[in-house]
Amino acid sequence: MQTPEKKIRYAVVAGGQISQQAFMPGIKQTDNSELAALVTGDPIKADKLAGQYGIKS
Repeated sequence: MQTPEKKIRYAVVAGGQISQQAFMPGIKQTDNSELAALVTGDPIKADKLAGQYGIKS
């Protein structure tokens, strides 16, 4: 299967259990998608998740 030229970029609003255990790991496992942004009111959680997924916090 060919890798597409452009990736689908996702922004996740809220960093709850479903996002952390299902959605974000799923994005990481694909070749055609990337996590582009994360919105959460918890700055500690934002820093932790940004580090895990290589995005700015």
